[in-house]
Amino acid sequence: MIALSPKLTRIVSDQALDCINGNLSLDKNEIDTLTKILSNKEKGKSPVNRKRAVNAFIQVAKGRVFSEVLAKILLDSTELNATRIAAASGLGKFADKESEKTLIQALGKTGGHLQREIIKAMGRIGTEKSIKALDSLSANNDPGFQHTLTFARLFIGYRIKSASIDSEKIKEALGAQWIKLQSSPLSKKKLRENIQSLRDNTFGLKLSNDVGFEITCGKTRNTLFLNDEFKPGALLKNLKSRSQISGIVAIRSPEESISTVRNIVMTNLSESGIDIIVTRTTGEVVYAGNAWSEGKVWKFTLRDIGLTSAPTTVSGTISDKEIIFEVSAINQRRVKTGQRI
Repeated sequence: MIALSPKLTRIVSDQALDCINGNLSLDKNEIDTLTKILSNKEKGKSPVNRKRAVNAFIQVAKGRVFSEVLAKILLDSTELNATRIAAASGLGKFADKESEKTLIQALGKTGGHLQREIIKAMGRIGTEKSIKALDSLSANNDPGFQHTLTFARLFIGYRIKSASIDSEKIKEALGAQWIKLQSSPLSKKKLRENIQSLRDNTFGLKLSNDVGFEITCGKTRNTLFLNDEFKPGALLKNLKSRSQISGIVAIRSPEESISTVRNIVMTNLSESGIDIIVTRTTGEVVYAGNAWSEGKVWKFTLRDIGLTSAPTTVSGTISDKEIIFEVSAINQRRVKTGQRI
């Protein structure tokens, strides 16, 4: 039986409350103790949570002993799956031949979450050998499994500079591709109908009855209303005149006859041109970018800065006669890829 230091006890015991973060520091004796426990050469005097011990070991161990200890755990079917998953993840953090050899060896003997973690690790460090092993896996129609497998193959292919990477197949397999949505100017009649459909606060903004734009995304219609200082044939003149609320964006679904204000468009004069900020009605910024002069027109680009929504860009040109903009958005099929345990 081997005694654990107070610090090691707090980290790896069954009753441990400490979170193992990226700044873990153990002295040589504590690392040696951890290595002996995970190698089953010694038993701790107090119960040890082996998953927590593996996670701690991954942060502090170095050299050949690292992959040897984790390999033994991953290949041991008597270990808990959670512990083996942690070991597989650790082997994927440092690229060496022994780590890859172990992952390949374990690949076909496992399933479920553990096999997915092995595939992820192979994606991080694998070579041509890993590609061959992944190609030999039995067919599995689970979307989450296919997503994980495609992702691993993709990254290995990039590393080994494979010429067989098919961009279209990758986008399809990962469920993400850019789609482009064109805007269209509204007729005066349609614009006035849209203004009448507004049943929401416009923040005191008087809206133009002459200039407005619509973009359809699926069944939803978005309308860009400009303030009433924007006039046909003189759009740039007003845009460059002062910092202002230039417009609002409202949304309407086909089931509803009313439009709801979702966004506020602010344009601010700057040294380089015009800064553009789009916020929600709460003031939270959702798009940001700028416009700059290029010949007789101004070009602009906005990027979605949200943390949870799929990336979107809005780009285009502004002239005295028209605003042309194009929305590019990620159309992503969400795939459940499994939870770590």
